[in-house]
Amino acid sequence: MIHGLARRRTDCVGTVRVNRKGIPNQIKTKKKIGKGECVAMFRRKQMVLKWKDKKDVAMISTIHDNKMVDIENRKKILKKQKLFLLTIGSLQ
Repeated sequence: MIHGLARRRTDCVGTVRVNRKGIPNQIKTKKKIGKGECVAMFRRKQMVLKWKDKKDVAMISTIHDNKMVDIENRKKILKKQKLFLLTIGSLQ
């Protein structure tokens, strides 16, 4: 689906299930990643990433990269995935 949208020059962003067809095996693996860590794979303009905050979150995007952003909490400074912060509270 994302390939068809990319061919029509339409960008897309959203969460994706890791067991979906076409998701790279590096994202699908059950290997544990630590809190705040991220695994990202790129193909041309498309990016798939898995990031862990409280739970694993898998996202796909054609307009973002895998940059981390510092967020100041009441107690400490946290690193959050920029793509994740942009989609919080959005309708899907």
